[in-house]
Amino acid sequence: MLQLFCALPCEAKPIIAAYQLKNILQHPFQVYEKDKLRVVVTGLGKLAMAAAVAYVYGRLALPASTANLNVGIAGHYDAPRGAAVLINKIIDNATEKSMYPVRVFSYAGTTGLLETRDKPCDEYQPAVYYDMEASAYFLTATRFSPAELVHCFKVVSDNNDQSAEQIDKNLVASLISDSLPQIDELIHPLLGLQQQLAEIEQMPQELTVLLTQWKFSHYQR
Repeated sequence: MLQLFCALPCEAKPIIAAYQLKNILQHPFQVYEKDKLRVVVTGLGKLAMAAAVAYVYGRLALPASTANLNVGIAGHYDAPRGAAVLINKIIDNATEKSMYPVRVFSYAGTTGLLETRDKPCDEYQPAVYYDMEASAYFLTATRFSPAELVHCFKVVSDNNDQSAEQIDKNLVASLISDSLPQIDELIHPLLGLQQQLAEIEQMPQELTVLLTQWKFSHYQR
């Protein structure tokens, strides 16, 4: 299973439509699912994101082999609207903590540094992307799944020439919709990695036979 976490409904809407996902949960978070994909609408900010990630893992009793991708918008100094980036480093502005997603698959697109802030950013530094959720997403998801299965994909929505005040839900949905090919490019390798880890985690058949035929203490098992 690959989970896509989106802060805003307008970020999730194009993905839900493209993959024909069905609503399976409405409260406390909107969750959509079909086959091996799940989209979770978390709400804005670090607290909402962390709560959603932890809730879904607990509510659905998910294994460590669950893959995750945070999809959303971000600001940048001079990158044009619609530019997509796979994040290779996350900095939390409040705590100054740095986090590093571990990419073990090929990706031909742009990669970059993301800074998570508690409030919208209107002072952009060169070569830095800005959002309000990624650090909480990464810290929470990596408590349950390895960093190789926790990634973050952002689409530029604002910059020095096009402020965040100009953003509306229709623009956001359009930006995510235009980035669906890049999102799909990430879905397949992440699902492949998820399947590999799931197979490694499976209990060997020989062990099941041994535990059935002989009695062991809890420590011996």
